[in-house]
Amino acid sequence: MPVIQELWEKVTPKLSDVSQENPKNAAVYLSKKYGKISIVGVKHVADRLIDSIRDVIKLASDEFAKEKQWTREYVTALQQIQTRMLLAEEFPTKMEEAFPDIKVEINIGKNEIIIKGNHEDSENVRIFSKDDAHEFEISGSKDGMEQAKTQVEARLRKVNKKEHEIRKPGLGMYMQTETGSEIVRSVESTFPCVISINDDSDDDDYMGSDICVIASFTGYDNRRMFAAVGDMSELNVEVIVNPSDDKIGLSGGLGNVIKMKGGLALERPCKGYIKNNDQLSEGEVFVSPAGNLKAKHIIHVVGPAWKDGTHQEDEKLTEVVFKAMKQASMKHMKSLAMPAISCGVYRFPVKKATDIIVAAVKNFFREEQDSSLTEIYLCDKKDGTVYAFTEALQKE
Repeated sequence: MPVIQELWEKVTPKLSDVSQENPKNAAVYLSKKYGKISIVGVKHVADRLIDSIRDVIKLASDEFAKEKQWTREYVTALQQIQTRMLLAEEFPTKMEEAFPDIKVEINIGKNEIIIKGNHEDSENVRIFSKDDAHEFEISGSKDGMEQAKTQVEARLRKVNKKEHEIRKPGLGMYMQTETGSEIVRSVESTFPCVISINDDSDDDDYMGSDICVIASFTGYDNRRMFAAVGDMSELNVEVIVNPSDDKIGLSGGLGNVIKMKGGLALERPCKGYIKNNDQLSEGEVFVSPAGNLKAKHIIHVVGPAWKDGTHQEDEKLTEVVFKAMKQASMKHMKSLAMPAISCGVYRFPVKKATDIIVAAVKNFFREEQDSSLTEIYLCDKKDGTVYAFTEALQKE
């Protein structure tokens, strides 16, 4: 059976709906190149199959003929927020209510809304949303198009755009993270709205490659503390605090990174310390050069392991923070970056550790008023840990 090329894409998907009583007694062969469908098999079975396929071809031909009769009209000069709001306002559901017996499909990948229907033929309508061009293309019969156009324009008139300014360091960058995107999607799905983020943050909010400052705090004598997401080794600071094991093995997340980037100039002093002292005990700190890193020094610390909270873990962690900051002050350093010490393999609860670290930094500045340190960056790659630092900074 011949099938013209224009019908081929409509006919072939429908063939899967054709049922056979005895599939072994007949077979269907398709040749798109020659535009042919061939049926081979037992005569009475093949005849019934031929009749069914002819019905499919006729149905596809009728649909094709109707589409060729459609005219087109454009609704243009739309803002992007308007096209997005049609989706946020449950546009497909409302269009189905306005036009009985229609089917609405949304292709997110192509930014395409297709409305198909057969309400007395005179109201066949197809609508395409072209987000890049900020326009809708409406195809259909004259009566159907006029009604659809009226509905679309009525929705668009309801769209209002308001700007609300919220200025926080790194907010724009943060809203582009996975967690920030989830927040936006949650709000947009709860309320009929579309949120667009305009990030015109100052360059000071970005401390290096892929570093984003989420929150800041100004404390005693204008000493500043920041919560930042990203690779701490890329921060423009003078000192990095590295949570270490007792052999300064430079293993784990941050340890591996600073070992790779710092090179032998960082690694050799660490090996020398262990050779002379055997180990770096819990609560002790060791200062090494930073090698090829942007920082000048690395302060290696062994934080306390979490047991059950009854073995002075809080006090030990506070002491480690004090010792690290004291060492940086003795070298007249002004900026220091510190992660969530003792979390991870040492199993210290993140919220508890971040609360203790932030409180320890604030207390250090109160007690060591002559310290050279003026900026402390509390940094981690994990959004949840930086969230915890942010919440701790907000406490008195």
